[in-house]
Amino acid sequence: MSDFADCLNEMRNHYKTNAAEGRSTHYVPSERFAKKFQASNLVGLSADDQQIVEGLQKLGQDTGQEDADYNQQAIAARTEELKGAGNTPAAQKTFKEQMEEQKKRAKDNAAQNIDKIYDEAIRIGEENPSAQGAIVSTMDVLSNLWDSLVTKIVDFVKDIVNKFVEWVKNAWESITSTFNAIGSWISGWFGFRLAPA
Repeated sequence: MSDFADCLNEMRNHYKTNAAEGRSTHYVPSERFAKKFQASNLVGLSADDQQIVEGLQKLGQDTGQEDADYNQQAIAARTEELKGAGNTPAAQKTFKEQMEEQKKRAKDNAAQNIDKIYDEAIRIGEENPSAQGAIVSTMDVLSNLWDSLVTKIVDFVKDIVNKFVEWVKNAWESITSTFNAIGSWISGWFGFRLAPA
């Protein structure tokens, strides 16, 4: 495996650990990759390399929106089930358990999506060595955004469970406003307009 792939795999492992442990820390390259990481930038790219990097940015942004949409739909479906069950104590207990499971799924989905994007970044970078520095830089930015996305979703689910009594009164408004805000934020990641879900 190339140094480029090893560097991205080191970064990938850092951000997957962040997602799994629910933390958000920036990647600091090991001594082996520090020089490569510091040399990474988007300056001086050819038009072809710029297009490659923008494609990777768009993939990350699109995947982030898909992930947010999936979580919104799952939370809304569980909320509808709670409403259909009459919001009884038993239904509330089940709902809270489902929300705890949703937190785990959000982290697991993030890890799968991180793998998907890093696999593509490595593939593209190996085929286009002149874009490798820009890809490393882009993946660091994208991974920090993904960290924030997972944190926003997990924190929202934690709030549902911890503040259930207040939350349930305005559940639909809360789901809609939270995920509209997340969607607006994602759409500004790299300036690409995302297709409506």
